[in-house]
Amino acid sequence: MIPQRHRRDGHTGGQRLFAEFKDAAARERVWFKREPWHPIAEGGEEHRAELLLRYCDKDGNELFPGPLCAEAEQDDKAVDLDSVVVPLALEHASRNKWKSVTTNVHPMSLLSRQFRTSSEGAIAEFVLNGGDLVIEILETDRPFPTKPDLSFMELLADMGVRFALDDIGARRLGKLDSRSSTADVCHALTSPDVADGRRILALATERLYHATQLAKLDRRLVDHHLGRAFERDDVPSLDKLVEALRRMYGDDLEIVAEGARPGDESILGRAGVNYAQGFYMTNE
Repeated sequence: MIPQRHRRDGHTGGQRLFAEFKDAAARERVWFKREPWHPIAEGGEEHRAELLLRYCDKDGNELFPGPLCAEAEQDDKAVDLDSVVVPLALEHASRNKWKSVTTNVHPMSLLSRQFRTSSEGAIAEFVLNGGDLVIEILETDRPFPTKPDLSFMELLADMGVRFALDDIGARRLGKLDSRSSTADVCHALTSPDVADGRRILALATERLYHATQLAKLDRRLVDHHLGRAFERDDVPSLDKLVEALRRMYGDDLEIVAEGARPGDESILGRAGVNYAQGFYMTNE
């Protein structure tokens, strides 16, 4: 967890960063980059890309949104942030004629009336104009209501919006290792110590279960399996993790490996991964 940083005026770091971002949005200094999903199967076509937020401060310096998003999570500003970012992202996609896109959304936003009010029109317009939208549900440590209001997620599913579970493996996966069975992995992914609100939401209703058709493997987990990172002691074999996710969500679940690099495709493909996504795989 990132500690709150208070200034003398009493504002936390998240409030300050969010105010700077809103100022950038008002000055039209917010834009989005595409990071495509590259199909691993030979002959496959790139048909979807994640929209990555970028913005400038008042002096024109480009800012990376990581600190903003982390502080928004800490300061309960995630819903406020999503309420601004998602309509801007879809407007940017439409203006550039990007038809098949994904965008990150905090799970609390999907339960929020504020986010629904700010984003429903933009999402509906994008979809009605032929857009294919996937919402990547971020992980969170925030406690969830015992009876969450899933009506907006159900409406989005009815519109044809699909949901992806983002950053699988970013959290520790419990007492797993390369010898763990598929059943062990399934148990770990649904245990109270590991499962977070994204999976609770996705499994809450049959309709949302079927709308969860994608999962994204966290880049740190991918780096571990490809020998580019320090050894973790809680990671099952990649093929068992992929098999466990499909056992939970169905054989048609599409899986994306984040942080991939050229040359990774053969290893990822043998494990059953469908797409590779990463900075080093695109020139955009």
